[in-house]
Amino acid sequence: MSAVLQLIKRIPTFFNQHQQQDGQPSVSRDDRMDWVDRLLGQVTFSPSIQQFRNMTVYPLLGEVPSFDPDYLLLEEALRGDVARISEVSQQGVVPALRLDNLSKSPVLLVNGEEVVGMKQNRVVNLTILVGGH
Repeated sequence: MSAVLQLIKRIPTFFNQHQQQDGQPSVSRDDRMDWVDRLLGQVTFSPSIQQFRNMTVYPLLGEVPSFDPDYLLLEEALRGDVARISEVSQQGVVPALRLDNLSKSPVLLVNGEEVVGMKQNRVVNLTILVGGH
């Protein structure tokens, strides 16, 4: 299991989504690694190993600690009337939309998320964290 732990410890991309305005992570690397260590300390292998040809799957069991993110998802922000999406002009521009974040919390738009309405539906093609007031 130590090889798996070493691999997972090198992928703290979740925490890189939380950045300050200067682009630096808002959570230190040591804090991120402590969180990963605590999470992985609760992980065990399931006895129900599955094999198919040259592939073996080892299910991992454990509980993921809950956390309250300091951002809103786009759907939550729109439903709560704290974000508005509109065309950038009267004519509209296919690859561009305008997002007004009226909340104090940042709003997260996730790559692949569909934005419905305006002149036509669009799909977000990168993950964006829009700052709040």
